[in-house]
Amino acid sequence: MSQFQASTLHALIDNLEAGIVMLDREQRVVHWNQWFASRCGQSADSARGGLLDEVLPGIANSRLKQAVEQAIRHGMPALLSPALHGAILPLHQNNQDRRQNRRIQQLIHIIPLRNDEQVACLIQVSDVTANISRERLLRQQTETLRRRSTQDEVTGLANRRTFDTSLNLEFNKARDNRQPIALIIGDMDQFNQFNTRHGREAGDARFKQIADLLPAMMRPSGDLAARYGGDEIALILPGYNEADACHLASEICRRVDALPLSQPGSGNSE
Repeated sequence: MSQFQASTLHALIDNLEAGIVMLDREQRVVHWNQWFASRCGQSADSARGGLLDEVLPGIANSRLKQAVEQAIRHGMPALLSPALHGAILPLHQNNQDRRQNRRIQQLIHIIPLRNDEQVACLIQVSDVTANISRERLLRQQTETLRRRSTQDEVTGLANRRTFDTSLNLEFNKARDNRQPIALIIGDMDQFNQFNTRHGREAGDARFKQIADLLPAMMRPSGDLAARYGGDEIALILPGYNEADACHLASEICRRVDALPLSQPGSGNSE
């Protein structure tokens, strides 16, 4: 490649909206473009001729280093996604991100070049931070919708819809397997009067106090606690006989009775 061709190529890749790093067969930097320079904090001139893992400390034992070696030795291209490999290269959008070590999310292509005397491998880096953020937001929204469709918002217990589905499933399983199953339904005494006196917010907090007692008394798999109605909680207990269910119901009542009588979040007694 002539000097004119090289300068033309450098000018071309400097205008790309992606990072480009060109390496020779010894993994020394031939050139990287302005996009890459602005995000790594080093000019192409300062990096030229240096080994990649010396110019960019921290990548010596990374998957990127291995992929570059495979590309140069065996002509094998590679694609490194942030989901599998994280943010390998120390690239940042701005100085504030650099100080906080908040790297951009990177999709990295490693491309072998077999017919070039100077350049043996090309690394292309795309900033997918915005895409990752959108995907994370979509996952959070999906999870929120899932919880709302299956859980009671106040207590975090299963909602009535989930209860009905689970009861039908567990009852049929118990019948088919000839195993016992128990159902406990309890309500809060004078809950409407409590709400009238202290307000809906205090009533919700009281209900959650009681709901929070249940997980420690139930098996982590199989059992289900649900908000059955406005002031009712229901428990589905596969494998429980009558004696087991009565014992659990008594224990729940005992722990509820032991709760402090003051309103949640206040120091006043009822």
